[in-house]
Amino acid sequence: MRASSQIAWSSPADGQQSGFANPEWQEFTGQSPRETAGYGWADAIHPDDRERTIAAWNEAVDNGSVYELENRIRRHDGVYRHMLGRAVPVQDASGAILEWVGMNSDITERKEAEEALRRAKEKLSEENLYLEHAIDSELGFGEIIGKSKALKGVMDQVRQVANSDATVLLLGETGTGKELIARAIHRLSQRERSSFIKMNCAAIPTGLLESELFGHEKGAFTGAVSRKVGRLELADQGTLFLDEIGEIPLALQPKLLRVLQDQEFERLGGTHTLRVNFRLIAATNRDLYQSMKEKQFRSDLYYRLNVFPIHLPPLRERRDDIRLLVEHFVRRSASQMKRTITSIPKRTMDALVQWDWPGNIRELENFIERSVILSQGSVLAAPISELVSTNSAEQTNTLEAAEREHILKVLRESRGQPSGVNGAAARLGLPRSTLQWKIKQLGIDRLQFRD
Repeated sequence: MRASSQIAWSSPADGQQSGFANPEWQEFTGQSPRETAGYGWADAIHPDDRERTIAAWNEAVDNGSVYELENRIRRHDGVYRHMLGRAVPVQDASGAILEWVGMNSDITERKEAEEALRRAKEKLSEENLYLEHAIDSELGFGEIIGKSKALKGVMDQVRQVANSDATVLLLGETGTGKELIARAIHRLSQRERSSFIKMNCAAIPTGLLESELFGHEKGAFTGAVSRKVGRLELADQGTLFLDEIGEIPLALQPKLLRVLQDQEFERLGGTHTLRVNFRLIAATNRDLYQSMKEKQFRSDLYYRLNVFPIHLPPLRERRDDIRLLVEHFVRRSASQMKRTITSIPKRTMDALVQWDWPGNIRELENFIERSVILSQGSVLAAPISELVSTNSAEQTNTLEAAEREHILKVLRESRGQPSGVNGAAARLGLPRSTLQWKIKQLGIDRLQFRD
C-alpha cells in the first residue's frame, strides 16, 4: 500500500465511457490501465458497494455535480479499505466540463472506531435489558445459606478457584443451587465488575441454541430481521454461565470448544471474527463422563470443561442446613406475600429435616412457599402429610413407580414420540435427552405406543 492514505485521480469529461488510467489508483488497486477502462475500475469496489457507487458516479456526471461517497475499495493485496471519495468537475470559461478531479481518503480507522463504538452501545443496550430481566427473576435469592461440613467444603473450593480464570464445572443433582455457586465464583473473581451472563441450554430449543450463544447477522436465516448479539459477546470481560451444558447437541459442541480454546468466533451468517475474553462456568446434573463414553458428548470438550470440577451435595447430605434454609424461605415468602409467620411447629421442622428432598433446595423452597400460602395465622401450616414415608427404600420405590406411570401415560398420549412440539418431552417439561435417559432407566419400551 502507498505510504499516503489518499489517492488522487482524474477522469475524462465523459466520466463514464472512458474510465480513467491514473497511476495512484493503479498503484493502490493493482489494476492495469486497460483494466480501469470503461467501468473496469468498479471491479475494485466491494461487491456490496459497487452498484450504489456506479449510480452515484453516473448521477454526478449526468448533472455535473459534486461526487461524494463512502465505500470500500480493494487494495492491491486483496484487503478492502474504507474510503471517502470526492470529485469535482473542472470547467472551461463556457462552463463545459473538461475533466473530473477526485480524491479518495482512507477512513478505515475511523470506520472501525465507529463500529467498535456502535457494538459497545449495542452490547450495553442488550446487556442492560438482559440483566434487568435477570434481576426481576432472581431478586432476593443472592445468598448461600448453610453451615454444614459439606457446604463448607464447596465454599472452600469456590475460594480456591475464584481468582483464577480456570473453567469450572459444577456437578450435582437438579435444584442443588448451581447458579448461586456460579454467581459466588463470579463475585469473588477479578471479573466481578463485569457482566455475569447465564444461559440454560436445556430451556432453549435446539435450533436456536447456536444463535443465542454466538449471535447472528441480519439475514443469516429466515426470521433474522436484525443483528443479534449472542451471550458470548455479552459476556466479554465477564463470566458466562452455561447451565445444563450436557444438553448442547453434538453438532454445536466443536464450535463451543473452539471458542474455549481460541477465545474467538463468528456470528451466524457473519464473516468477521470476534475476539472475546470471558470466564466459563458450566453446570450439569448429568453424568458427562458416561455421556462421553456413550458418544453423546465429545471427549475433547469434556476434558476442556472438567478443569476444576465442584460437586454440589444434595440436600439430604446437608441436613444441618435444612433448618436455616426453612427459616430463610419462610421469612422471604412471608414478606413477599405480606404475611406474618412467627413460629414453625417442632413436628413440622422435624419432618422437614428428615425428608430426603429429591428436588433438593428448589423443592424445599417451593414447599415452603406453598406452606406460607396455606397458613392462615402466625404459625406455619405445612402440609407435612406429603412428606410422610415409612422408610427411604419404600419412598424411592413409590416415587419411581409414580414417575414411571406418569411417563407411560404421556408416552401413550404422544404415541411414543419423545421429541417435537407435541412430543412426550415437551409435555413433561423435560429435555429430550433427559427423557430418553429416564425411559432407559425405568425399562420402558416407547415403541409399543407407536401406531
